[in-house]
Amino acid sequence: MTFEGTWNEATADRGDFGRSSPPEPGIYDVELVKSKAFTSEGGDDYVCLTWGSDGHEWEALYGFKTVKAASVAKEQVQRLGIHPGEILTLRELGDELHVLRGRRYRVEVKQNGEYRNTYVMSEQCEPRPPSDIPAPTVEAAPAEPIDDIPF
Repeated sequence: MTFEGTWNEATADRGDFGRSSPPEPGIYDVELVKSKAFTSEGGDDYVCLTWGSDGHEWEALYGFKTVKAASVAKEQVQRLGIHPGEILTLRELGDELHVLRGRRYRVEVKQNGEYRNTYVMSEQCEPRPPSDIPAPTVEAAPAEPIDDIPF
């Protein structure tokens, strides 16, 4: 599409560019759907976590522009179960975040002025619902006595 083809249809509000905004303030049990650490085109580093609950997905963005912002990002990463002291590069952080996809967490959505922020409270220890696919049955071989152990 061209400028002329879309300009009159566009709105001036910020929009969500295809992403949903966080739900109403409250506490939610959610899945970490996507996660990444990246450098923006403007040169700023971020952690982006995509949360999902009951068919609703939203992103939480944590930056490193100031020490205070980096402290919030580091705390959230730690609450995900990553040991921040072991991370030396943004790429390493991204690799660690990738492994956590699919895990369940409890988060709190808070209203801060016009923004809604998502904060990790704890990892959920509840197992996922059981699958209706039966697990394969494996029969153990009978144990044989071992007589040739030298001690």
